[in-house]
Amino acid sequence: SDESQLRKFWKLLWGLAIPHKIRHFAWRACQDILPTKENLVHRHVLNDNVYEECKASCESTGHLFRSCPKGYKFWNCYGTFDLSCLCISSIVSMISFGIL
Repeated sequence: SDESQLRKFWKLLWGLAIPHKIRHFAWRACQDILPTKENLVHRHVLNDNVYEECKASCESTGHLFRSCPKGYKFWNCYGTFDLSCLCISSIVSMISFGIL
């Protein structure tokens, strides 16, 4: 079931041998609670949600990690993976596939 897969995923994430701050960041990204402009506008902290780096979209977790042209350059700069060959629907999927 989806619930048991999700439970396995969280157990995997919290069991990774990486610094706690990285696991916590990944958890926050999966929960879509990073302080992106989209979330800050939703909470009435900001009025504008445009991502200043590319001005192509709102600054959301999905845009920052999946669809931003500048993010694409960042990930490729580190030789981590080629985003163009992936069809990833969420940050949870990215971590499940070992990308983040």
